[in-house]
Amino acid sequence: MSKIPTQADPLSQALALTNQRRERFKRESAQRTLGQELGMMGALGWLVVTPPLLLAVLGRWLDALLGCGPLITALGLVAGVVIGGRMAWRRMNQETQGK
Repeated sequence: MSKIPTQADPLSQALALTNQRRERFKRESAQRTLGQELGMMGALGWLVVTPPLLLAVLGRWLDALLGCGPLITALGLVAGVVIGGRMAWRRMNQETQGK
């Protein structure tokens, strides 16, 4: 028969204490793991690069369609840099505030 551990059992007390310490460390620790930091760098890279590329491609297509030179491409590139920078800024603020 299996024995159900009681509160007086030293092994169950040690496991409960270890779990409490682990949870407290997770709550109080300000350090992020290497995987979390690398994930954040990758996510920020995509946030900064993707909008300018997409808007430049869209601008290039519109320039070819309308025949107006590289004007819309340049505007799309500038708008993409602004949008990408804003998205990266918001993401960094969310991460530092712990949301």
